[in-house]
Amino acid sequence: MTDLFSDQPTPSTSTPTSTSTSTFPSPTLQAKAATLDLSSLSIYLPLKPYTLLPTPHSGTGVFTTAPLPPSTPLLSTSSLLASTILRAHRREVCAWCLAYDLGRIWPVRPHPPGVFCTEACRAAWEESWTGLGEEEEVKGPRGKDLALASMAAVDTFLARAARRAPEPESQPTGPRPTVEQADDLTSTLDARRTHILRARARAEKWQRDYAVLRTLPEAAPPRNTLAQALNPTTSPDPDVLRFMLNSVLNRAREGAAWDAALERLVGEAVPWRTEGEMHAWAAGVGALLVVLPWEVVGAVDPGLLRRLAGVENWNAFGVRDVGSGFGEGEKGVYDAGGGGDEYLGYGVWPEASYFNHSCAPNVGKRRVGRGWEFWVKDEGRGVGEGEELCISYLGGDEKGLRVEERRERLKQFWGFECACARCVAEARK
Repeated sequence: MTDLFSDQPTPSTSTPTSTSTSTFPSPTLQAKAATLDLSSLSIYLPLKPYTLLPTPHSGTGVFTTAPLPPSTPLLSTSSLLASTILRAHRREVCAWCLAYDLGRIWPVRPHPPGVFCTEACRAAWEESWTGLGEEEEVKGPRGKDLALASMAAVDTFLARAARRAPEPESQPTGPRPTVEQADDLTSTLDARRTHILRARARAEKWQRDYAVLRTLPEAAPPRNTLAQALNPTTSPDPDVLRFMLNSVLNRAREGAAWDAALERLVGEAVPWRTEGEMHAWAAGVGALLVVLPWEVVGAVDPGLLRRLAGVENWNAFGVRDVGSGFGEGEKGVYDAGGGGDEYLGYGVWPEASYFNHSCAPNVGKRRVGRGWEFWVKDEGRGVGEGEELCISYLGGDEKGLRVEERRERLKQFWGFECACARCVAEARK
């Protein structure tokens, strides 16, 4: 991932349209107003009439500095912090270009990343891991081989965990955790990370099999991470764990540039709806520390993974099929909505995360392969100078929903009550 913001003196942030915001770990981030030329964010931008400015309820937003006619291209990006294809669709969605053909199983099937629609996509996927593990002094797998070894280790862990603890029929339950509980858990995971890495570093061979850790006393305090990771009540969600794995591999390859891209986005301080969900996430962090190859395990950072979970809640885009293999919509939108389209996975495209939500969006979006394109909507007058550029988080469903229904859905999945002009006007009627 290229550090697209390295020439900017001040980080910028964007949050959903909400009456309140929270950040982790720095509460001051959302208060930093920034002016950023979005031409530095995109593959193509014929003009430069855009800037980031503070908004009353959304941290920052994208505003025009000149009138824009309909169909003006705004942004094209394929840069990802992390992504995952849902387990149910791993044989149907190309692991590189995200193509989907009504449930057809793609022919190119290297295990374990999934499947590819063509040999060209497999070659592109393999090439994308160039540089992974190259800076490590120890002799071990590099590039695509290291990525494959990491994915195989996680798949093996999930298979063993499933045999020991069958998948629960319902989602993890319990009250929503407090910030103090989340902070305590993060500190505990940091301590476990220190003990596990110390134990693995002292081992004569860096084992991919977690069994060696059972014989190392340094791995035990404050408790046996493996036992907790495999506990039936705290087994990690497979899709969430693979999303975390993808983020770890991307961070191991990109280093400081990945950290910087994450730091510029705002997320929830407590990204879990229940205590059970929080502990399942923690089990995933513990599993990664135990099973990943030595060459990448150092990129597992509990604090950054917590921050990513919060950023994902507010900034993830869903991968959907809408009849042509190219989907649009955000993570969390009802799977059965949008005319029967399939919800296939999700990812965080940081450059695309600066657009706030409106129930009357003036920016259109579409997924093209593994990237997204944004433009001023074709209908209407275009966008005037000083207006905010907004997308819809509801993937088009906002057209047929009442204000109460829109607000309820946005509150449920994104945690804010919409205060866009359309909602305010309709609520007054």
